[in-house]
Amino acid sequence: MATKIALINMKGGVGKSTLTVNLAWHFAGYRAWNKKVLIIDLDPQFNASQYTLGVEKYKNFLESGKPTTWHVFEQGTRTPTGRTTISSPREPIATAWKWPTGGRIDLLPSQLELAFSLKTPAGKETRLPRLVESIEDQYDVILIDCAPTESMLTTAAYLSSDWILVPVKPEYLSTIGLPLLANSMREHSTAYQGRQPRLAGYRVQCDRWLLTGRVTRQARSEGSCGERKLVCV
Repeated sequence: MATKIALINMKGGVGKSTLTVNLAWHFAGYRAWNKKVLIIDLDPQFNASQYTLGVEKYKNFLESGKPTTWHVFEQGTRTPTGRTTISSPREPIATAWKWPTGGRIDLLPSQLELAFSLKTPAGKETRLPRLVESIEDQYDVILIDCAPTESMLTTAAYLSSDWILVPVKPEYLSTIGLPLLANSMREHSTAYQGRQPRLAGYRVQCDRWLLTGRVTRQARSEGSCGERKLVCV
């Protein structure tokens, strides 16, 4: 069974998509690991999708008419082009890269139309977890790149994950999303008892210096962040 990790912060611009894709490359590409990794892009801005496939390959994927996360949430919904269906759980998944040593990165891409699913969200939050459950035995790690807002997509990410990883920067605008995330997780725990992912930790980025750790009270920088190390206490 795969380890399922959602990368989330209620603030944009903190490196969620960048960290998601780079973690995937590390898990799959390192010879000592050789993991089979699936990236799920739950952000209508589809940055992780473009970053993983490249602009041209992503454009070709959409033009081919293959389904995306939007189709996953809209299964059974009638659209101007007909009723949305997915013939198999693997249909919306694209292989981005394979290593001769066995590592692989697959992608369930997003598209801008995913934002339309938020207009009628009732009952849709369980559709992604069902898909993940049907394919997770094919992967070692599943990484979910989340949008920076509280919505049905957030609930779907919680229900699909074992762990929550929170990318932040040591700056005010980045940290204001943390209380919102804490409230979101508490509300989810109340509404879905027994289906609450655990907090894996925070990923703190400070210009040229990166430090991963569990920030229990505060993140404090000594001098200029670009020149000194980041201290987590």
